[in-house]
Amino acid sequence: MMITRIKISSKDNTITRLSSEKGVRIDVVRCSPNETAGGTSILRIESGIDISSEEIVNWFEDQEGCRVVSIDSSSPGRHLLTVENPKCNLCRAFLGSDCFLESASSIRSDSIIWRIFAPNNTSLKGLIDRLRKEGCQVELLSVKKACSSFELTQIQDDAIRLAFSKGYYDIPKKATLEDLALRSGISKATLNIILRRGQRKILSERLGDRS
Repeated sequence: MMITRIKISSKDNTITRLSSEKGVRIDVVRCSPNETAGGTSILRIESGIDISSEEIVNWFEDQEGCRVVSIDSSSPGRHLLTVENPKCNLCRAFLGSDCFLESASSIRSDSIIWRIFAPNNTSLKGLIDRLRKEGCQVELLSVKKACSSFELTQIQDDAIRLAFSKGYYDIPKKATLEDLALRSGISKATLNIILRRGQRKILSERLGDRS
């Protein structure tokens, strides 16, 4: 199994187009291709300026065929939404592929960085070929073997998810380490170690640091 990062440039894609036009970052949290065309995606939008949920909905529904299924706004600049897009050329490329999208982020141009899992070189090449047939320019940024040592333990995963959901990583913080310790029933010192070890695994896996 390989972890791969590829840069995709496509002016016909809704996410890259809106990211460029509106000057915001759009992250693909999950993507589920449909059996016929396009797909449904969970998207995260973060912006340094206040943008209402109504504006976000209008952005997407102004795109032909797009429908916002749901939207959850934690603040005027942070939104999580589910969008159906029957014309998504990037979703179409995954149909019949053995590859899986782990995450994707727009980079405020006509490009998006994909992080995908591919079982082998043949599957990766097939996905890239399909993307190019959809009119995308594709640049392979990195390929590395998946390493189980980067996987979080269950307690690390639970602690980080709790911290994230309660706003521990927000600026300003909405929860302190003491708050999390009380909720989890773990001492503050132990929880701090669990979080730091889990965070290091995530960063090491992302940045390729195996030391």
